[in-house]
Amino acid sequence: MEKRRLMVRRLTYGGLLAAMVVVLTAVLRIPNPFTGYAHVGDGAVVLCGLMLGPYGALPAAVGSALADILVSMPQYALASAIVKGVMAWVVGRAMIVEERISVRNVLVLLAVFAWMVVAYFLFNSVYLKLAGNYPSYGQSLLAALGAVVYDLIQAGIGIVISLTLLGAGQRFLKKRLR
Repeated sequence: MEKRRLMVRRLTYGGLLAAMVVVLTAVLRIPNPFTGYAHVGDGAVVLCGLMLGPYGALPAAVGSALADILVSMPQYALASAIVKGVMAWVVGRAMIVEERISVRNVLVLLAVFAWMVVAYFLFNSVYLKLAGNYPSYGQSLLAALGAVVYDLIQAGIGIVISLTLLGAGQRFLKKRLR
């Protein structure tokens, strides 16, 4: 019975977290002239991993993909699902919530946001060329490099939000469903 109750809680929290990712990604966004947009939804992606452990990858992936579809950027849906799912999975596996803001947790956050920046750079450099937006691969690389600035801003905001969640949300995070 306890196992069933835990599964229902995970599903419930997963749905709520996916909805939170969609709202924070699609509503609070900064347009990016090179590619898509920067947003504050990464705090919710990290929260997925903190609350659900590696299971948080699914609501993070679904929420991010739905947000891209919602804001008319469906070409990024699959890439966002993979990037954000991996971010939440790594956070769920590697971060230690009881340590709050520790060197290990900060390094994990830096690693997952570095992954996000590199993965989107690679996706943008290939996608922009294949989409025919730029005649040469060099030009698509330059446009993808321009988008890195916005991705770094998004990563910085995500790190600040994540550290705030770790520092201030200790009581809430104790109820996580790993």
